[in-house]
Amino acid sequence: MPKNKATVYVAVLIAMAIWGFSYIWSKQVFEFYSPVTTIFSRLFISAILLWAYLLISKKYQKIERKDLKTFFYTALFQPFIYFIGENYGLEAVPNTTVTSVMIATIPLFTPIATFFTLKEKLTSRNAIGIIVSFIGVVFVVSNNQFDIQAPLYGLGLLFIAVIAAVINGLLLQSLSSKYNVLMLITIQNTIGMLMFFVLFFFVDYQEVIATGFHPEVIVPILLLAVFASTIAYLFFTYGIAKIGITQTNVFANVIPVFTAAYAFIVFGEVLTLMNMSGILLVITGLIISQKIKNKNPENEN
Repeated sequence: MPKNKATVYVAVLIAMAIWGFSYIWSKQVFEFYSPVTTIFSRLFISAILLWAYLLISKKYQKIERKDLKTFFYTALFQPFIYFIGENYGLEAVPNTTVTSVMIATIPLFTPIATFFTLKEKLTSRNAIGIIVSFIGVVFVVSNNQFDIQAPLYGLGLLFIAVIAAVINGLLLQSLSSKYNVLMLITIQNTIGMLMFFVLFFFVDYQEVIATGFHPEVIVPILLLAVFASTIAYLFFTYGIAKIGITQTNVFANVIPVFTAAYAFIVFGEVLTLMNMSGILLVITGLIISQKIKNKNPENEN
């Protein structure tokens, strides 16, 4: 393996490990503040860091007026709707690994969405991967008697997050040819932060003032902002630039594995053999559905 490609793989794996741990950090903040306050704080710090990096690296691009509406809708679906679904789902579902596995199915639904919206062919490999991963999800959220271990409304919120991410990906296709990925992430996080500021002011502001500041949240919020919303995205962006978005996305399949390990160490969450088999099936299905045909992924934008 070429040395430079090994560096890329390590960078992307670090990003996946950070995102796997982000569910743990969020759970820690939820002990004191609501998801809205958590997300707003995270995006506020991240937006400052991303803008600083964007300007220092001179990768800023002027946004065309006609694209402002599309940027607004991309931010509406992700991070706004996505984070609401993910974080409230994470708060409702007691097992963080279940949340991670549900979110990891995002690449699975993308070919279905492109089949209906862009008329892209849904291959037999896509179909097999979807079926295998669906069976895996059932195993992950069920006990040995196939009783659902997570509240349905929590799973529903996570599914909303998945759909929001898929729609966001479709909207971004019209922007990705004009703007670099760092610019897209920065603008999305900034608009999303402003949306959450409005929500925070009307929903959580009075409660935060009444309960006061909890110093215990400083570390997990900074970890979420600096690592999950900034450094991980930069490493992920680096991977896209070097090996292409398709091959980089495949690495997302290992996020549930990291989350399961962290949840066991931090919270003592224990997975049954059935749950572990489900994680393996989800990852297997995702890999099958995303198996790369492109012989030169470096040429992807």
